[in-house]
Amino acid sequence: MVFHLAAIPFIPDGYINPRRVVETDIIGTLNLLLALKEHKIPYVHYSSSETYGGAIYNPIDEKHPTNPRSTYAAAKLGAERMAFTFCHEHDIPFTILRQFNVYGPDDTHPRLIPVIISQLYNGDTVKLGHIYTSRDFTYVTDAVDACIRTINNPKVLGETINVGSNKTVRGVDLVPMIAEKMGKKAKIEEDESKLRPLDVDVLCANNSKARQLLGWEPKITLSDGLDNIIKWRKDNRFEWE
Repeated sequence: MVFHLAAIPFIPDGYINPRRVVETDIIGTLNLLLALKEHKIPYVHYSSSETYGGAIYNPIDEKHPTNPRSTYAAAKLGAERMAFTFCHEHDIPFTILRQFNVYGPDDTHPRLIPVIISQLYNGDTVKLGHIYTSRDFTYVTDAVDACIRTINNPKVLGETINVGSNKTVRGVDLVPMIAEKMGKKAKIEEDESKLRPLDVDVLCANNSKARQLLGWEPKITLSDGLDNIIKWRKDNRFEWE
């Protein structure tokens, strides 16, 4: 069985080097599919909630239109559609998982949660881009659990499934939550250099399909997940810029 998670996974990378993102996410996926063609091995394609773009309604179910708003999101959707079509054409058993925001320790990319933690370790001011955007966060072990539950599961063949918590939190609310855990009183500033063009306001998963077909639900609360990342940062002294 093949789990395909390889990608350029950080949205701002698409602003700097869009060709690398497209070649990695789309052509890289095609290369893998061509290798699978001769073997018909079950295939799990790891996609992204960013493929939905601006939400018409929340929580977002799998029938929601796709309207990607970044090069990263467009490349992820292109790879996903390539996988869907190719697997049907060549009779490869497949499942597509649309993952909402994953967080956890040992993440080397400067995403929202680790950036807040890193800035609070170095001071009391947190500088962010769009502080009122809301995201649905899934702890990394829960995300892995959803993948594992596709193994030998005939109910998920040919299906596209959201993996998310069905809850959202805004950046402006994450800061005091994390600051309290770190014994800080944080000041929030909006930093124009961190603003993303065409950013999505709200991404919230309707995870009823995952519950039904995978028997999956998130087990790690946001509070416990944040504790784990704060401890990891303290133990490793890693700086997210």
